Amino acid sequence: MNPTFTKDSEDKTNGAFGWWVSGENQKVRIHSRQNTDSDVITAVKHVKSDGFPDLEYLEFPDDEPARINLALTNGTLDLITTAAGQSDRPSYKNFHHLSAYSKGLLTNTATGGWRKDLSLFTENWNSLPSSNLPLLHIKPGQHSSVKKVTSNDTLANGSLLYPWAETLVSSGAGTSNPVTTWSSLVDFATQYKYISGSNGSGNVRMPSFHEDFHEAPFASAGRDRVTRMPLAARIYWILSYSAERITDPADPAFGKYHPHILATPVITLWNPYNVTLERDKLGIRLTNFTNYKFKFTIGTTNLPEMTMEDLMTLDPDYPANNNKNIVESTSLEIDIGGPMGAGESRIFSPADNTPIKPSRWNKVQYITLQPGVRTDGGINIPFFRDNGTTVEKVTGEPSDTFSATATLTNGTSKFNNLFYILAKTENTSDDQDGQDRTAWIGSQRFQFSTNDVQDTDVYKSFAAGELTATTLGAAESSPNAFMASEISLRTSERYIGKTKGGYQTRGLIMNNPLALHSSVGTFFENRYGGTYKGMNNPVNAPYNIAITPLTPIDSYFPSETASHNSFIVTGSTPLTGLTHAVIAELPLQPLQSLAELKHLHIHYDNYQAPFASNPIANSSAQPLIPANQTVLFPDAKATQYDESYVMNNILFDDWFVSSIAPKLGDWNSSSTSSPSAVYERFAKGTDPLPNAQYKPSVLVDPQNTSDDVTGDESYLTIASRISVDGMFNVNSTSLTAWKAFLRNRRGAEIPHINGTDSNWSVSLDDNDDQFPFTRTSVAGDSESSKSGRSGFSGANEFSGYRSFSDQQIDALAEYIVAQVKERGPFLSLSEFINRKLTSSSSEKELALGGTIQAALNNLAKESGALNPFRNLQTGREITAFPGSSADYAFQEAAEGWITEGLPGWTRQADVLTPIAPLLTVRDDTFVIRAYGDARDENNQISATAWCEVIVTRSPNFVDETDPAAAADDANDFNPSQSLNEVNQRFGRKFEIVSFRWLSSKEI
Repeated sequence: MNPTFTKDSEDKTNGAFGWWVSGENQKVRIHSRQNTDSDVITAVKHVKSDGFPDLEYLEFPDDEPARINLALTNGTLDLITTAAGQSDRPSYKNFHHLSAYSKGLLTNTATGGWRKDLSLFTENWNSLPSSNLPLLHIKPGQHSSVKKVTSNDTLANGSLLYPWAETLVSSGAGTSNPVTTWSSLVDFATQYKYISGSNGSGNVRMPSFHEDFHEAPFASAGRDRVTRMPLAARIYWILSYSAERITDPADPAFGKYHPHILATPVITLWNPYNVTLERDKLGIRLTNFTNYKFKFTIGTTNLPEMTMEDLMTLDPDYPANNNKNIVESTSLEIDIGGPMGAGESRIFSPADNTPIKPSRWNKVQYITLQPGVRTDGGINIPFFRDNGTTVEKVTGEPSDTFSATATLTNGTSKFNNLFYILAKTENTSDDQDGQDRTAWIGSQRFQFSTNDVQDTDVYKSFAAGELTATTLGAAESSPNAFMASEISLRTSERYIGKTKGGYQTRGLIMNNPLALHSSVGTFFENRYGGTYKGMNNPVNAPYNIAITPLTPIDSYFPSETASHNSFIVTGSTPLTGLTHAVIAELPLQPLQSLAELKHLHIHYDNYQAPFASNPIANSSAQPLIPANQTVLFPDAKATQYDESYVMNNILFDDWFVSSIAPKLGDWNSSSTSSPSAVYERFAKGTDPLPNAQYKPSVLVDPQNTSDDVTGDESYLTIASRISVDGMFNVNSTSLTAWKAFLRNRRGAEIPHINGTDSNWSVSLDDNDDQFPFTRTSVAGDSESSKSGRSGFSGANEFSGYRSFSDQQIDALAEYIVAQVKERGPFLSLSEFINRKLTSSSSEKELALGGTIQAALNNLAKESGALNPFRNLQTGREITAFPGSSADYAFQEAAEGWITEGLPGWTRQADVLTPIAPLLTVRDDTFVIRAYGDARDENNQISATAWCEVIVTRSPNFVDETDPAAAADDANDFNPSQSLNEVNQRFGRKFEIVSFRWLSSKEI
């Protein structure tokens, strides 16, 4: 530093001074977690928030946390290290990278004021006012006005997470919402209240759907509640050749064989959650066996080209009024066969091996499905032909060949599929239109109706000889499968040649299996009006339509395990598919990190793409959204958003999670301590909060704590009572600091599910010197390199959690620092987390993802052992892209691998979860070093001195007549909180933490 010279009264130099300031929050704080208990519940809490650095990496002993935590300055840190010389001491050689003291405040650095506490907000929700809630700080002095949804006002304007958005209402009174409501967020955050039971070892049970599901108003049941339900992972219609020997002597064709097509529904349900779901029955309503038309040949008889509907309506016994026929109304009742374990798949087929004949819609006839694969039951469609004057049976000899060719249906609707999965009540009504309105509430719905699929390389025709054939005699003794029409979740399954249909997409990055409602085609536009992109191509839907030619011994024929597990997510066969996959978490403990909201399903009943999984705290761009935009057709009725960008912008500067919440018993919903009691012990220093680096601020009165956490405004003011020990400024470019900070999970014990079906438990994995990242607080399977529970050998590469090596974590830190230098300085936390909105061709990498996601993307491009995802990439890169009907505005966002987003592929939110409670974009603690000297008349230095002072920002204002809990700006919800002129200008004051003189050796 250049000194400033002082002058005496004769204008002669008599000394000099200088100073240097260091922001301590850009360094890593040297301290250690004191609670190192090795029980599962403690491990769960550490997964959710843990920002303690890797002391071993910084060459400090990690076996004496109490001594480490006593250090106040770098000088006292030297008393702990065993290094002999000063230059070898970590505090000396890492002076610019580590700090003994770095406190921070939970302030909103983007728009001012304190951050709002999600913990007290969700715990006190029922007592908060029903309107005028200031939940989004738009700019200094301006807040959004949020309303609660009530039973009398289910469409309350201002209740959605996007304060500017509106609920869409159709002419038929149906509704669709661009995003869910604050009520839904509260319900998600407090899911632990709905635990119905546990085996004491982590196997937690919850009821499917919501306890008041059937009583909830229609518009809010699926939007304002977490709809806990199994998903329809795969719906097969297996088409088989069948025949019946004519045994009536009065029939002219006596002794011959009457061909049929047997359509057998085979359904795979999947529980994607981290809990066991309890439900006895579900209902599914389906339309349309297949979107293909067929030319059947029986012996030498070539029948005209027809659809399954055409074949069905030729039957003289079929009701003449076929305005609504079985093609539009197959109703299945699924006897689930007991609770479904966490992540479990289960396959179902008709319980009765005797097929039924088609029936009218208003005479709904349920087919009962039970666990297991059976293909002799279903719907039997006999062959008739119209000879111009009469309709007659098609018959043949037992040796006659029975074969088919197939092509995609032409006309106004090549694809016309619809299914609902719904809660099956005990008293399902069979009214005129077949609808049980209570059962439809909150159902999972997929609407697929489009004529815009032109690509014959995807949906292929099947010429003569390409579909298996049989004889009528063989078909009479046993149905012979020749094709499966399939609706399946578009997760990470590979589509191979003619056996499948559809384009590959970036797995869960672009597809959300939890999407309750989704639509392809003109359904949504016709119902709600408006203009939308990408809805005429199925590539943008969470479900895929696929066609699979089959033989009874084909590897693609539906198969099962001995426990009736099916194969999901990565494939449909035992060698390719997972039997179990946990991709969604219902909180079993109160939240500790904003990044846990990655599991909040905000899309709910929005029918429109994009359908991104885990949007909050992630930042991957979506190909439908232009690189420099966040929404298509922006207005109050817009539905197509970059949900990650918008939600991160809403949450990550304005909110935090204090973890002041009930202390629960192990794996149950009973509270052993109230939030007030938890806070009181925190204030008195008796017990830390689950967010252990949150400490009482100077404003806390240990003898008077109740007012801090009760009352309507406690969630607005509690941040002033908390000081963050080790708050980390993401603008840091210290590679050493980032490496130590990201290594916070060295060797962490990770809780994971062990066992299958409903008899599972939670075990702890010891990760030695690895650095684990997990999607859920209890991982769905063991670490990717170990044996797991999810099916084929190596299945937990996809379903388990990922551990990084020393080299991989170092490379991640290097990529993050490079991104910080390119993108920073960040003026808000959401700017750090989000991608950059830019259309510049030179900045595409910045537009594809946020800072940490871009670093992970670069890591995925590495070769060899430096790439942690290499085993998930082999043979799974996306090499073909859809045409213009997909409406891709940012195709680079569609490039990658089909396995991206699976639990084994670490995403930005997984990295953020344990560290998010500590992040900021400014420094609140500073080290100031000053130098001074005295000089003689010859300007020679005669004496020198060095000193160091540590100062930290106080929650108190410079003028303490304004309360510290007040916002930093004029509050439009409480004008009386407007600050005086001094505090508006100077803000909060700094206080001296320590002062010491330095020797020249310490400089």
